Amino acid sequence: MRSAQPLPDLDTLRLAVLRVFVDGVKHSPDEIRERMKVQFKIAAQELLRKHTKGNSVFNTKVALALANLQGAPNVGSKAIEKVGKNVYRITEHGKDILKRNLSTLAIKDL
Repeated sequence: MRSAQPLPDLDTLRLAVLRVFVDGVKHSPDEIRERMKVQFKIAAQELLRKHTKGNSVFNTKVALALANLQGAPNVGSKAIEKVGKNVYRITEHGKDILKRNLSTLAIKDL
């Protein structure tokens, strides 16, 4: 069993979040955060770490990954789309990204 880990970098996290959607099912941010905690075995102290304004660093990174996958900051092609209140699903573009078998997912790859 792997020991608890620090937070992954954003490129690694972005790809892991997109891979959750490969099942074609709709997913909520809460579910995504939970899956990332488990997948990366995030250390408890990392989950408690806050920005100076009091926001969780982990939650902020997951929210940024979701925003990037929706086209931010470039408002380009969307790998995921919002289909309801706090519910997302993968797009055809997102499926095409996953077919590339990337090891990380940088903004330029979106």
